[in-house]
Amino acid sequence: MGLKIAEAFKDRCFLTVLATGAPATLLADVTCVEIDQLGNRAPLVVAEESDGWYTTSFTPDAAGTWATEWSKTLVPENYVFHYPYKEFKVAGGQEDDIYTRVGAPAGASVSADIAAIKAETALIVADTGELQTDWVNGGRLDLLIDAIKARTDHHEITKAFFSSPAHAEADLVTIPAVAADQVLPSVTLPNITGTITHVYAGFKYRKLENNNVGANKLAGAQDIQVRVDTPGAWADAINFGDDTFRVAASTLDPGDCIMFTAIDLVGTVTTFNDIYEFQWDEAVADLASLLFYDVQTFLIVSYY
Repeated sequence: MGLKIAEAFKDRCFLTVLATGAPATLLADVTCVEIDQLGNRAPLVVAEESDGWYTTSFTPDAAGTWATEWSKTLVPENYVFHYPYKEFKVAGGQEDDIYTRVGAPAGASVSADIAAIKAETALIVADTGELQTDWVNGGRLDLLIDAIKARTDHHEITKAFFSSPAHAEADLVTIPAVAADQVLPSVTLPNITGTITHVYAGFKYRKLENNNVGANKLAGAQDIQVRVDTPGAWADAINFGDDTFRVAASTLDPGDCIMFTAIDLVGTVTTFNDIYEFQWDEAVADLASLLFYDVQTFLIVSYY
């Protein structure tokens, strides 16, 4: 058995009558001797506990091997001591190793320390009670994160996609004096994964020429329209009012770029990886002809 130095210890011994095996009681001559690590012997005070049990206390004050030795003074041969000799390892052994590893308690005992820790953790649980409520599904913080996620998951990107670059006569658009639909360049949207949220159309030209001896302009309100090339139905994309593009007689004006945001084409331009056709619906000028050189069309697409 292992003991700590200066640890008060109670030793017990059981004594029976040899002839009957009954507990030996009321004996005043039962003795116990303490034997220290140097072999020194010292008598201890013995008291009867009950029913053949006799006890004594001792406190080893140095490391080493200690022992107790129990005996009876008068006619010892008539009695039986059960384990009269016991040996103790002081400042060593399993108990001492456990004490070394655990360390001295901060309070009255290890149990008291554990109780103090439990009290602290109970406070922590109380302090985090609000957070526990906030983090459950539908709680305050959970809803805030859901709202942030809804925005970040739908973070919009906006890009402009143009028709092929203008070249020579292929992109010359002539507005006649008799109303007629005029084909404009198409726009191909690339193969992008995304959900389209807004679409606006645009129209650009390098120069505008009026080759008449009189001033010229559009005759009445007119529209540039867009459709998917499956084909779908034409949808107005850019509105031109009456008398737009006023040009003096025999004049060559510099080009311009028109982006029209009054009409959202999200119901017409719905998917990527598709071709969208443009036309000038019922184009007509006061005089033949208004000439738009190097025309390009474009779509400004917002998506997430």
